[in-house]
Amino acid sequence: MGKGHLRHLIAMSYLNVNGFTMWYEVRGRGRPVLFIHGGFAGLPSRLQPRDYHWLDEMAQGYMLIVYHRRGCGWSSCPSQGWSLRQQVDDALALLAHLGVEETHVVGSSAGGPIAIMLALARPQMVRSLVLANTAPRLLSEGELARSLPIWLKELEERGPLAFYRARPREARVSVLGPWERATAQRLGTLPELEEYEEKLSAAAQALPEEEQAALYAAEVRNLAAYLEVDLLPQLKELRMPVLIVHGDQDQVVPLRAAYDLHRAIPGSTLEVFPGVPHGILGFSREARLRILQFLREVDEGTVGGG
Repeated sequence: MGKGHLRHLIAMSYLNVNGFTMWYEVRGRGRPVLFIHGGFAGLPSRLQPRDYHWLDEMAQGYMLIVYHRRGCGWSSCPSQGWSLRQQVDDALALLAHLGVEETHVVGSSAGGPIAIMLALARPQMVRSLVLANTAPRLLSEGELARSLPIWLKELEERGPLAFYRARPREARVSVLGPWERATAQRLGTLPELEEYEEKLSAAAQALPEEEQAALYAAEVRNLAAYLEVDLLPQLKELRMPVLIVHGDQDQVVPLRAAYDLHRAIPGSTLEVFPGVPHGILGFSREARLRILQFLREVDEGTVGGG
């Protein structure tokens, strides 16, 4: 199926669900594949929303469902509902709206724990599970994990607008700014990051300050939700076929997380891609095609669960 033809099979829409308005698209035809994206709510996601066009291979023979999680991209930003369990309910509400009773699920980075929790909560709905550059616990240690409870307390005490106005310059667009700068410094890409931050900061000025503050607060709340989640003890309960893909140059989610997932999930398959950084689905066509092959093997019955 050519890309031009594929575009005729795209249905883009909005769904009012669980207290926010969700943007979603359905591409192609066939068995459903639900994609749960990475990243977090906040200004960067709102100012540079992604349409995940690089996943179009999966819409060749499948019905690919993509959506923006609450506070991300073109979806609206509610003031509450940031727990991962709530975000599982958001995904389930979308599937119910579309009449989907069974689907392959692909969870990328911060979407990985949500995908795992969905598979644990509704195993009968998940035909297979693909986990891309993710971990059973994303925020387990380090300065960010220690800072988030402090920020959350300040946010609740001051309110979003005052909290936003008091932010440090290095975190003017995202609370993750200092950590992103440290990574860029290590990789020698600091000039590119600074240019990106300047563009985002300028674009943010087009939004009302209250909206900027609400999105900034949503990022803190969204990040903090991951502090409470360690899925490692529950992974042994997964029985559907599971594929784990990870790049060996991932500087965001260490490669050891992929091995943790693989050891804990019965019968899982791990594929490590040399030279690939974080964001494997966008960077590596080889990884995307491996996922497509895995989905087809599951549907042909040549790959079983644990």
